[in-house]
Amino acid sequence: MLEGVIRGKRKPPRVVIYGPQGVGKSTFGSESPKPIFVCTEDGVDNIPVDQMPRPATWNDLLANVRRVAEGKHEYKTLVLDTLNGAVDLAVQHICATQYSGQMVAKRGDGGFRAWGQGFDSTSDEQRNLLIPFDQCRKRGMGVIVLAHAGIQNVRNPISGDYSKCAPDIHRAIWARWSAWADIIGHADYDYAVVSDGRHGKAVGSSIRKVVFAGSAAEDAKCRVGYELPDQMELNYEAFAQALGKPDSTLDEIRSLWDVLTGEEVKQALAWLGVQKIEDAPITKARQLLNRLREKRAAQNAESKEVAA
Repeated sequence: MLEGVIRGKRKPPRVVIYGPQGVGKSTFGSESPKPIFVCTEDGVDNIPVDQMPRPATWNDLLANVRRVAEGKHEYKTLVLDTLNGAVDLAVQHICATQYSGQMVAKRGDGGFRAWGQGFDSTSDEQRNLLIPFDQCRKRGMGVIVLAHAGIQNVRNPISGDYSKCAPDIHRAIWARWSAWADIIGHADYDYAVVSDGRHGKAVGSSIRKVVFAGSAAEDAKCRVGYELPDQMELNYEAFAQALGKPDSTLDEIRSLWDVLTGEEVKQALAWLGVQKIEDAPITKARQLLNRLREKRAAQNAESKEVAA
């Protein structure tokens, strides 16, 4: 093995679950192993779980998470409930410290919302929360982030702009969290659309589901190494059982990686949009795996022809 090369070790996943209020996100978090909640709203007031004091400011929130990351305890899961409330605290902090408390621009003086700069600064500020989250993960804790759902507009210069389901926070801030997460699930009630030929009507049920397969309609994903069904019941036990199954995609990709030349490796990673194969989205990773299988089969066939 080359000097300095290490083999990746699977860590607890960084999970974001978003959905409408009342769908069961907080219950999902409460069912995780030995959870400690960092709450920004009233989601678990009626659930018997341990929680940190409610933060009044962004710095209070950071202090709470750092206490979990650095303190001596036996908790196994950190749950943030909710991301929306945390972002609100961050917005207030950035507005007060960088824009003199001025949200809207006034004559001759810019405000938080001027040119979207305040949201960009808030996105940068999220690093101060992500760092202690990752410290929790390094000590073996799972991290679950709960968020309320909203609709985000997506700019698409090729086929036209469209809207999709995503957490109800500014897209610049969500982009940072989305890049950080290993798993993003969209929780909702199961429903069907009934049409009378002219109009469609959504007919709901009491069944709650969570979608882990991303599409143009909703933000969702699983990184390679954290493979989950495209859709399943919103239930932590079912989630843990599915997550605990052996990960075959990553191991097989590693076993076939040598069929690529150095230049092809660079092209593959560029296409995946990652620097390490472990960070690849599972959908693209499976497409790459099929290509690697085809290339290995072609190489084997060529070797047989040469031997004959």
